[in-house]
Amino acid sequence: MNLKQYLTSRNIRQVEFAELAGLSAPVVSKLCNPKRAPRASLATLRRIYAATGGAVTADDLLGLHGLVANNPTPAE
Repeated sequence: MNLKQYLTSRNIRQVEFAELAGLSAPVVSKLCNPKRAPRASLATLRRIYAATGGAVTADDLLGLHGLVANNPTPAE
């Protein structure tokens, strides 16, 4: 579930969520309405994960679901 879906499903405004998560409203707005691949710090990802009770993950925010390397490089 992405952040916008989460907020809509719970009838939470972006500004309210920003306050709850300890983030700025512009950061939440950019993550809800990305015009390009979203960028977020690890701290921001953790805050959103905590504030949503784990309903929105880093994978959700960064669009990583379903990505699998075709030719993974073995760890050295």
